Amino acid sequence: MDAIVFTRLLASREERDARAARRLLAERLSAPDAADLLAAIVRREDRLQRLRITILRVAAAVVVALWASVMLAGLVLGWDGQGAPLANIPMYALIAVAACFYGRLSRAPLLVRATLALGERNDLRALAPLLRLSFHLNNFSDRCAAKEAFRLVPPLLARLQPSDRASEAALPPTERDALLRALRLRYPSNIGYHDGRLLFYGPRPTFSSDMEADAYVALVETFGRIGNGDAVPVLATIAESAAETEREQRVVRAADACLTRLCRRA
Repeated sequence: MDAIVFTRLLASREERDARAARRLLAERLSAPDAADLLAAIVRREDRLQRLRITILRVAAAVVVALWASVMLAGLVLGWDGQGAPLANIPMYALIAVAACFYGRLSRAPLLVRATLALGERNDLRALAPLLRLSFHLNNFSDRCAAKEAFRLVPPLLARLQPSDRASEAALPPTERDALLRALRLRYPSNIGYHDGRLLFYGPRPTFSSDMEADAYVALVETFGRIGNGDAVPVLATIAESAAETEREQRVVRAADACLTRLCRRA
């Protein structure tokens, strides 16, 4: 009963915040006031989102470690295996909990709504969560929100400039490293030559829409403008990757154009 009441309280608090945001925006408050309200919601929900994911990962690690310990102890002590089904119960429970709740916890609908609303106002404070929505689909399994984020990201990325405090605050080093890891996953270093021809081994990166391709072009140009030496091998991999469709070729051309400029500066 207490758990049900606590869940309802959490849901009601989120709904109150969402209604307050809509009400204040409907009253046509000044743009700074509306943006500050949305940014506060984004910051709070982002912290809660990270806490939820961390708790899930820690719980999964604990259950797996306990299961492995029981199995190892059984092998060392020479158990007859009759207790193995009981030892597997926590693992099955973890799989069930992950299947039922991970998608709901990782979507964070209030965070998505507030982030998209803040991004519509071209506020740089929305950049980091928008990048996680669009380029890190493994964190937010929400394709509809990703499409909107891909649309909003390019103009915000275009505002980032080197040696600018606002740009450093909007895209700190940790976020830049995470974006580079996302690009490495999208463009793995599995390129080789055969009979003088450049071959790409493995799945070729594809783009489902022009907005997604435009977002990747904007991201590549951003690293060409404010990146450091860590971005050089990533851009080189993109510039050398195979490209067949027009969307793929746009990203490859952007990486090739930015690579020389980045190498000269880095």
